Amino acid sequence: MEPVFVPVRHHSPACARLVRALVAELKPSRVLIEGPSDYTRHDELQLPHQLPIAIYTFVRSAEGRSGAYYPFCEYSPEWQAIRAAGEHGIPFAFIDLPWAARPMRDAAPQSRYGDGPMRQARLVEALCAELGVEGFDALWDTLFEIDPDIPHAELLLRLRTFCDELRLTDEASDAVSPADLARETFMRARIAEAQAVRGPSDGPLLVVTGGYHTLALTRPDGAVEPRAGNEDTAESVARSHAGEVRTQGRPTEKAPEQAEPEPDPEPEEAGIALTPYSFERLDGQTGYAAGMPSPGFYQALWDGAEPLHIAVLALRERKQAVSTADLISAEAMARGLSALRGHARVFRTDVLDGVRLALVKDAMDGSQHPVLGAVLEAFRGRARGRLAEGTQRPPLVHDIERVLQNENLVPEPVARSVELLLLRPAERRASSVLHRVAGLGLRGITLTEGTDFAARKDLVEPFERWSLHWTPEFEGDAIEAALYGSTLREASLERLRERAEHGTRDAETAALLCLQAAQADLGELGESLFQSLVTLLREEADFVRLARALGHLLYLVRFDEALGSAGDERYAALLSEAYDRGTWLLAATNTGNADVVDGLSRLVDARLRCAERLPLPPLLDILWLVLNDGARDAALRGAAAGALYALGEEGGLHIAERVGSFALPSQLGDFLSGLFTLAREVLRVDPSLMLRLDELLLTFSDDDFLAALPALRLAFSFFPPREKHHLIDQLMRRVEDGGAPLAPLAVGAERAAEAMRLERALLTELRQHGVALFDEDTP
Repeated sequence: MEPVFVPVRHHSPACARLVRALVAELKPSRVLIEGPSDYTRHDELQLPHQLPIAIYTFVRSAEGRSGAYYPFCEYSPEWQAIRAAGEHGIPFAFIDLPWAARPMRDAAPQSRYGDGPMRQARLVEALCAELGVEGFDALWDTLFEIDPDIPHAELLLRLRTFCDELRLTDEASDAVSPADLARETFMRARIAEAQAVRGPSDGPLLVVTGGYHTLALTRPDGAVEPRAGNEDTAESVARSHAGEVRTQGRPTEKAPEQAEPEPDPEPEEAGIALTPYSFERLDGQTGYAAGMPSPGFYQALWDGAEPLHIAVLALRERKQAVSTADLISAEAMARGLSALRGHARVFRTDVLDGVRLALVKDAMDGSQHPVLGAVLEAFRGRARGRLAEGTQRPPLVHDIERVLQNENLVPEPVARSVELLLLRPAERRASSVLHRVAGLGLRGITLTEGTDFAARKDLVEPFERWSLHWTPEFEGDAIEAALYGSTLREASLERLRERAEHGTRDAETAALLCLQAAQADLGELGESLFQSLVTLLREEADFVRLARALGHLLYLVRFDEALGSAGDERYAALLSEAYDRGTWLLAATNTGNADVVDGLSRLVDARLRCAERLPLPPLLDILWLVLNDGARDAALRGAAAGALYALGEEGGLHIAERVGSFALPSQLGDFLSGLFTLAREVLRVDPSLMLRLDELLLTFSDDDFLAALPALRLAFSFFPPREKHHLIDQLMRRVEDGGAPLAPLAVGAERAAEAMRLERALLTELRQHGVALFDEDTP
């Protein structure tokens, strides 16, 4: 007896009813289902789970990591095949190629119950035009879902006609992917194996697979003869919809030659487990490739509810201002549209269009109307799955539970806030646990407030405040994180490595990942993560980003007390890498904007703070090169002079003499800004510099002085008021070097009071007009 092939659309209620009926009618010897063949804990699927749930399968190897889902809701044909088989005592098996046997692809988990090939088939557009519907979902509803009374034999014939023709036209355009061909080869082999052990008196095999694959599975060699014409095929499917019998025979064909797939690398670790799912993730309108749109709508239909009742309850629950007359109008409009379209009953598009026409009375500005939004939200549904007791879970889930329980940090249904003082060892340990869990993306554990180590804020008494709140997604997130490792520590390190390799690839990101590793108490980093971070630092081409990274690493190595990273050899090695790279990037830098000058300051600070680890000679050579290169920016050359002074090279600088090289109004202030950023003390230590500046300024014309004034004012803004007072006093005493003292200014008390009053009035007027001539708080 030949197998009975049932082509289905994943998560189709019509297909689910058909599969359930065929199991009862045919009493098959075995039910074969498109699903991961390496999932063999079939008894788990008979437990009283709260749907939707999914089989989650993942693999980790030297080539990378990836995962995939096989989701189930109550009206999924695969789920009804499982449940019906269990009720009738019929064994079932999954026959799809294990995820670990597929070539590694994107690390982002993906759905294996995807109807993308069906949705994108070339025939769909022609069918929509033939039947007068818009889009694949409306086409599917018209052919299969709207009429619940289609006889089983007719529904099966219609499904075979539709799915076979989709596949035939795609074969003509070479649209079938190599991945699908590999899966079909594997499934044919599993079907042949099951057929070989079937006894003569046993019932037939019932094979439930995605409709796009069925035609290829019915052929021993998988060969399908392509059909190029869409118009005749569309008419054939339309006749099938109208109840006509399809009489054309199956084509016979020769199998195309297919290259043997390359063997996959041996996986380091593969796992498979059930995980909770949700209607939101199942909804085709939120991006799920296989989802029927509005899963809550189809669930309600499966439960026997009326579509119009779903919409009315949704509007009332969300307290939309809809009168009884409006609801009657919407119902009449929906029923009228249903009759006009020839629908056997009021369906999803009828309700949505009826609500839109009867209740949306405002002009639409491109945003979704709240009334329509409420109905769409209700049609999406809010169901969230939960696994039944006794379901086997990956080791990571157990380790997360154990660690959270040890620290009294288990999330509960009622949210609670936990405040941690990081200088206390026990609370610091609890913080590291929470950072590890949050880093894996487990929802319900959120850092709401605390010390910002990246910005170095609130470091006097470092603290964190966390919100712990159990959500239905928490367990599912933990299960799906199992592809990163078997323990919380291992998974956290692997997640950081993934972010280093696949996220934003620059030096500052690498340093911030080190901060996160320190917060999670992962200072050992692991060899792969360490090498990834080294690579990011060595490949950095931007001096400013590199310097910011250096600042973060210097904090970790030299100053940190709260995170326990001070003196850590791994971070120190990364600091050395950043210092070396920054030194050579400086040699190629020509501009001296504020970010570059600040970066040079970080480079010098690192050398001064960690002299025993960071070599001096290369940096000195490059600083002298920058200082003496007339083609470089004056601010950068000034910063180089300040850096040399800070590093103890003041003996050969003769800054007072060098200032003459920057006597132009457009250069003097910039040079001094760079100089004072790194070594403002030079002006206090070397009186000759102040006198030289005074001489230069006295040579400026009024226009030159006004042109130079903004940059000069910025340069002297680096000095606090007390130091400015000292500089003025020093200048006033220049008589010691041969200058003449300023003439005393004799002003009477009344005249001085009048001048002060006038000055206050003038400043008040200027402030009212938003004008500030100088920093009024500066003496």
